[in-house]
Amino acid sequence: ETDEAHNDFVYYRKDSSYQNDDIVIVSNDRLNYVNDSDVGYFIKRVIACPGQTITFYLTDEKTSGLVITYYYDIIVKDKNGNVINLDTSYLIEEMSFTSTYLAITPSTWFRTIFSNLTNPLLSEDERLFSLTLEDNEYFVMGDNRDHSNDSRYFGPVEYQDIAGDVKLHVPYGKSIFHGIWQAFISIF
Repeated sequence: ETDEAHNDFVYYRKDSSYQNDDIVIVSNDRLNYVNDSDVGYFIKRVIACPGQTITFYLTDEKTSGLVITYYYDIIVKDKNGNVINLDTSYLIEEMSFTSTYLAITPSTWFRTIFSNLTNPLLSEDERLFSLTLEDNEYFVMGDNRDHSNDSRYFGPVEYQDIAGDVKLHVPYGKSIFHGIWQAFISIF
């Protein structure tokens, strides 16, 4: 079968549960997470799992003219309050957004998460947002954090909306053997 859209091929499998840092395929059909009817599935990384708490906190803010840029980070804790160390080696920039973006974004989730971080009336310790996930919820984020439509915009995804975790990625124009070889050498 030809691939006229020049897409990569991704092989995935449904598991009984998913772990932090798993790369998963999320179905857009049931809840329309992404407001584009052409998007049937999207790939994201699991950041927090059922029962875990994700906290967003302000790390810095810089003003340029009338625009404030807010820099933030996250911390994830398990049910017992222990910090879960996430792999962030793939991130190339700090997570940030501007005051103008917060003013124009239609996302209720984004506003809910980040309104405390931008509130100058709160103390530094209060400028955070925490969310504990329900039994069937996962918080997913894209690896290109500042340009990703993910759980920061549409909230946690449910287990039933995860089609599976990525087992093999074959880039467009490469053979399946290339994908297998890349997966094999990434182990070492």
